[in-house]
Amino acid sequence: MRKLLMFLWGLVTGLGVGIVTAQVVAPMSGKALADEAQARLEALKEEARRASEARQAELQAQLSALTGGAITLDAQAPAGTGVDAATSN
Repeated sequence: MRKLLMFLWGLVTGLGVGIVTAQVVAPMSGKALADEAQARLEALKEEARRASEARQAELQAQLSALTGGAITLDAQAPAGTGVDAATSN
């Protein structure tokens, strides 16, 4: 029984020291860290959207060059398909 109590005392003491140490050396509060992570995620999504639009424009130009402008990808496919529908001009 004494070994169990000593183990539990060591566990509680270790947890306490760990929590205090984490609070002291943490670069920012949990709320600030979550806010920064959200801002970085939004910036990453915006960068991905811009890259996607640029690539789509590049591919549209290549398609127009190959087909002489007879086919474009301006029309949207039905929702949920994730692709653009090819239409004839």
